[in-house]
Amino acid sequence: MLASIYVGDVGIQGVKSRLALQRFSNELFSVAGSFGEFDQAAEEKRNYTNWLCETVEKPKQLYEEAGRILEKQFSRYLESQMMWNDRHVRAALRYISAHFSEDIQLDDLAAAVGLNPAYLSGLLKNKTGMTYSEHLLKARMERAKELLAGSNAIVKSVCYEVGYRDVKYFSRLFRQYTGVNPSIYQKMHSIL
Repeated sequence: MLASIYVGDVGIQGVKSRLALQRFSNELFSVAGSFGEFDQAAEEKRNYTNWLCETVEKPKQLYEEAGRILEKQFSRYLESQMMWNDRHVRAALRYISAHFSEDIQLDDLAAAVGLNPAYLSGLLKNKTGMTYSEHLLKARMERAKELLAGSNAIVKSVCYEVGYRDVKYFSRLFRQYTGVNPSIYQKMHSIL
């Protein structure tokens, strides 16, 4: 790893040791910075290098310090990625909720949230356990259940209102989703 480059110079007293630790410190911050923003002002880097020079006596300490810094920064990076991903997942789910009655495709959704369609598809599945199609189906079917329950709505109009154009296809999906066809569901939930 990074620390092994400098291990040979660490035990040597004087200038060579200090230069090796300065190079190590600079490269460590460079590597840590590759995991995202790593706000480290020049003064802080100098202080850190001085601290390293004063405290590191054995190669093992150098390995441990490098591991600590990189682990901390990588954890920050992963947290920022999770927050970024969660933000996009929430935006995608809001978009589906607002547009489920339209003829939306995965490409439309991806463009709306600013992601590649394949990446968004995997992200949704990974974060929610459901695919884009399953989220769209759920939004449509839940709305259809609301429209059918306690009303005299015509199944054909409900079908169109939730984004389908084929009543037979809608009825089949509704039956798969709820276990009963739309008209039976409506009768089961009618107001007496």
